[in-house]
Parts: sequence; structure tokens; C-alpha cells
Amino acid sequence: MTTPHVPHRPGAMLLITMLIVGAAGLIIGISVSMSGVGELDMGFSSNQSAEALAIADGCTQDALFRLMRDRSYNGGSLTIGDGSCTITIATVGQQKTITVVASLGKWQRTLEVDVDMATNPLTILDWSEVAN
Repeated sequence: MTTPHVPHRPGAMLLITMLIVGAAGLIIGISVSMSGVGELDMGFSSNQSAEALAIADGCTQDALFRLMRDRSYNGGSLTIGDGSCTITIATVGQQKTITVVASLGKWQRTLEVDVDMATNPLTILDWSEVAN
């Protein structure tokens, strides 16, 4: 029995090799691109979260300034840039707790400050971030 003669086609082998190498390159390129998009998203999220904290800090300082000028100040709302905050003040004896909730897009940061109102000027007892 004789085997049929298959003509030698070097061009076909080169074409198949090029297709395999091209597909591998495309897969590598897509995965590198997708990881870059993920890094951009993480960077944006980190920036937005830090900006929300800065808004909360600014609103807290505004609340402290208002309390120094008017000891009966009981909070309100502020807009700072693209963000906003809500200030609430709870009083227990000579201490007040200022709670500031700042929002920027989907990000929210909360600060709590305990203040002793018996001193002049008032004394900050504690300043901390509250987990949301």
C-alpha cells in the first residue's frame, strides 16, 4: 500500500504559525489593557474617597468655628465643591458631639468630634472617623 503524496506547503504552515502568534498577542494585549482599566478605576475611587474625607474635614472645621461664635449652633447642611455634608450636634451636659456626614457621588465619609464647651475657647476632646 502506498501513501498518497501530500504536496509540501511552507506558506500554509507560516500562515497557521502567524495566526497562533497573533491570537496569543491579542490575548496578552487585552489582559494588559483590562488591568490598566482596573488600575484607573482604583485610582479614581481612592481619589474620590480622599476628597469626601476632605469635605468632611472642612465641614467639621466650619461647625467648630460656628460653635465658637454661637454656642447654641445645632448643625445644618453645606455644599463644598461637588460634595455636600450634613452636620448634627448632640449635647450632653457641657459636652457636644459633632457628627459630620460628607457625600461625594457614591462616596460617604463620617467624622465625629467631641467638644468640651465648659472651657473658653472650647476644647476638642476627640476627633475620629466613623466607619460607614
